[in-house]
Amino acid sequence: MTINQSNDVVKAIVWDADGVLFNTFDEQGRFRWSRTIVDDLAVDPKIFAHVFSAGWDEVLRGTRDTRTHIAEALAAAESTVSAEKYIAYWLAKDSSVNWEVAAHLHPTHSFIGTNQDPLRAALIADLFRPLVRRVFASSSIGFLKREEGFYRHIESALKLRPHQFCLIDDTLGNVETARAFGWKAHHFVGTAQLSTFLTRLGISGPSQTAIHSDHLF
Repeated sequence: MTINQSNDVVKAIVWDADGVLFNTFDEQGRFRWSRTIVDDLAVDPKIFAHVFSAGWDEVLRGTRDTRTHIAEALAAAESTVSAEKYIAYWLAKDSSVNWEVAAHLHPTHSFIGTNQDPLRAALIADLFRPLVRRVFASSSIGFLKREEGFYRHIESALKLRPHQFCLIDDTLGNVETARAFGWKAHHFVGTAQLSTFLTRLGISGPSQTAIHSDHLF
């Protein structure tokens, strides 16, 4: 897929998922679902230290199977919850869309760029399919968002130059990385600042139109 390169303005806005398009974190910066799963499935909180270990980066790079990783993490934490039950709960609960932000999406210029395993990446792609042209997930790219390969892959896929991209992300490190690789970037801290930034970028206000996926390509 190639986007018109008639000038040097931003052609592609790449939106982060967790913390931007999703209401992912609580006031302490913890995953919201990580609190409820303790009560709902009687999961010991120590499981998260095993799930989000060094091996999780390999899951996000697509080099380690999600189910295998979680099954081994549950076993290490001596949990009786099955990997299938844990994954089903996680995917169902970790999908609270911030519609105030998502209202700015439009398939002419919106993409999602996110660190995700294949299972949740598929869920995100299905959920936002009418509003974005494509989802770029680390597990399909092979690079995390902190790595240059993540950005170069997207540039190559869309046949655009770095300065024609803008990343919107709630993690300052990702914003700084994107800028270091030649992208424009906005550190998301709230919808008011986002609207001001998009206006300055020349993007009109929130779109109320959800376009059927058949019309995107």
